[in-house]
Amino acid sequence: MVEEKERPNPPIKLQTFEELALRYPGLDPQAMHAYVVMRKAQTRIEVALETHLARNQLSFGRYLVLVHLIRAEGYSLAPAQLAEHCGITRASITGLVDTLEKSGHVERENDPDDRRSVQVRLTLAGRRFVEHLLPDHFARLMKMMGEFTPAELKTLEKLSDKLSRGAEALEKP
Repeated sequence: MVEEKERPNPPIKLQTFEELALRYPGLDPQAMHAYVVMRKAQTRIEVALETHLARNQLSFGRYLVLVHLIRAEGYSLAPAQLAEHCGITRASITGLVDTLEKSGHVERENDPDDRRSVQVRLTLAGRRFVEHLLPDHFARLMKMMGEFTPAELKTLEKLSDKLSRGAEALEKP
């Protein structure tokens, strides 16, 4: 049996949205085409990032935890602080910390000032791991972003902020 090779997604042409606009009044073909192009870039970046982090046995969530801990005073934060900094739930932080604890990158410590409270601390091995990871990670990001001029980067930031604010339209019932 011959395996079928994965076919690349053909680009969706502006003409496709112009045709759809005839059926759906109010559809802006240029806006829809720009959205599809943006989503393709976003998906490509997410896949590339996941591949890069997986080489280091990391998920994006575990990476975020490590980055926030390497920046924290004493390399330590409470789980609730970590959740807030990472923008995820406390339940999600628990799972990420469990995995990072098993790998030896973090440890849980009882807070000396409050025995009911726990701190998540980056271990020495975790610090070495992050200090080794970040230069390569940042170099790869700089190579990706190096295609942009400073003016284009400012424009990209402004446009990304607009997209973030506009995403509310998908969330509201």
